[in-house]
Amino acid sequence: MAVPFTFLLQIYIDDILLTASPNSFNSMLDVFNSFHERNLQFMLEVSDDNNLNFLDVCIIIDDHRIIFDCYKKPTFSKKYLNYNKFYSQHCMP
Repeated sequence: MAVPFTFLLQIYIDDILLTASPNSFNSMLDVFNSFHERNLQFMLEVSDDNNLNFLDVCIIIDDHRIIFDCYKKPTFSKKYLNYNKFYSQHCMP
């Protein structure tokens, strides 16, 4: 079964971003889920307002252009680990 994919594919560990025509979403998901019927199931997230959050990037489609913006989850606390405090200096690059 041929699944029509288009121009964008991005993979990061266990997250995959793939663009496809809307009429191929269900067949594409069926193909992916047929690889590992018991252990691995893919989920499909479809944008309904022309933007989609992927990792820390908000992908916006505006007038046939793709715009990338920074995205932070609502639970983002703005707290960071102190680079110098928690590790010995010999472990630093």
